[in-house]
Amino acid sequence: MQFRHNAWQHLLLSALLLAVSPLVLGISNLDASQSAKVLETYVALVGILLSLLFSALLTLIFLLVMRAGDCEMEPVKYYFGTMAEVIAFGGLGGFAYAVSDNLIVGYMIPLGYYVAGISAGYRYMKKLYPFGMLTDYETKYWILGAGIVLMVCGVVVFRRRR
Repeated sequence: MQFRHNAWQHLLLSALLLAVSPLVLGISNLDASQSAKVLETYVALVGILLSLLFSALLTLIFLLVMRAGDCEMEPVKYYFGTMAEVIAFGGLGGFAYAVSDNLIVGYMIPLGYYVAGISAGYRYMKKLYPFGMLTDYETKYWILGAGIVLMVCGVVVFRRRR
């Protein structure tokens, strides 16, 4: 019930976050590396805020806008890589919320993972490094798997608590 009443706020916030991106970082005429960086470090943040269906739709729309803006990328590869990260952030947040029963913790844990990815880098995070679109794409499969496991475990814990 809570989700139905608040989902529109998260959708609106995520859409607003993506809509202001041209003002924050520019999304036209990017090379493949710049496109990957925008998708990994900016667009994937919607995974912390939204449910899977809405995240997938907004990510697809954003990717199409980038393509229309002459950004270089492999659309299927970049979409999958971004969605793997979205699922990892969302799964981690959902699990943290289910275990702690605290919504703020559900937002803060994936943000901590995001910050760890930026500050620690691949050297320390290895296969769980979230930003490996161009350096080690295999990390996308690992974080996707981890995100799915965390999502399922979060649902199981949440249902047992209720």
